[in-house]
Amino acid sequence: MASGRYGQQRGMRVRPLSRAKIRAVALALRECCNESAPRVDVARFIEHKLFAEFNVEFSVQPESVLGPDEGRTYPDTMQLQLREDVYDALIAEDPRARFTAMHEVGHLFLHRGVPLRRTLAPSDHKPFEDSEWQGDAFAAEFLMPIEPIMQMRYKTAVCASEVFGVSLQAALIRMDVLRTEGVLPKIPKL
Repeated sequence: MASGRYGQQRGMRVRPLSRAKIRAVALALRECCNESAPRVDVARFIEHKLFAEFNVEFSVQPESVLGPDEGRTYPDTMQLQLREDVYDALIAEDPRARFTAMHEVGHLFLHRGVPLRRTLAPSDHKPFEDSEWQGDAFAAEFLMPIEPIMQMRYKTAVCASEVFGVSLQAALIRMDVLRTEGVLPKIPKL
């Protein structure tokens, strides 16, 4: 366990990025790939649009290759791999698999040219310097953009989960972040 102020992070230390910067990258990618609908077909996006627009090499790998990793991204060579069971779940529109896949896409665009690697060494860098925090933030920004959230009649996590095809947990975190940022009104305590 790290003893630093910020606690132990899950990923490697990368260039610091604010949520606003990550949001800008996610929205620019949506725009570049002409993804204007609230709910993105993530499998089609990864398999076709990323290759056509950015020459991203995508492959599905067996568990014997990826082991416990659900996906791997190599931003330095623009390669993205998903474990076979995660890809099958993605095709079935599983909310967790959709988030996992976009998390990996986030690494491609947030960490371009950086050879990402796993490390077991404890690290106490700040969350906004953490590759995994940044990947999660990117997935949330790409899958649940602010504008469609603002257009929802009921701005609840349950509604966001249904509209965007994400897990209730991901939607709860997203709505909490937007409330903390002041984008959505805070829920009064009873």
